[in-house]
Amino acid sequence: SGGPVSELLQGLQIPQERLVVIHDDLDLEVGRLRLRKSGGAGGQNGVKSILAHGITDFLRVRLGISRPPKDGGRNAVVSHVLGQFLQEQEEQCKVALGRAAAAVEDLADGVSVDNVMNRWNKPA
Repeated sequence: SGGPVSELLQGLQIPQERLVVIHDDLDLEVGRLRLRKSGGAGGQNGVKSILAHGITDFLRVRLGISRPPKDGGRNAVVSHVLGQFLQEQEEQCKVALGRAAAAVEDLADGVSVDNVMNRWNKPA
């Protein structure tokens, strides 16, 4: 995904600090939302690709999906990431997606990144 993101930013002459990337995060509990101005990929392949294309100064909106039980190994992680949530988890994810959309709307309305982070990084 880094190639198309890079081309889009260059083609539209958008500075990378205006980029917002919304992605799943195994290290956050299901439904948890966390906004960060910087950081590594944390094992998230899409973010790895973006970073590999030299795009490093962007806002990350991380949506928690929790980790599967440790006894399943890598296959369990892949199945978990690509699989379906339990009904309760799905509802938590819908709430988190709504909160993520509201955070992005705040940014589009000119609210500073720090203020958006202070507002939306709190648990729902």
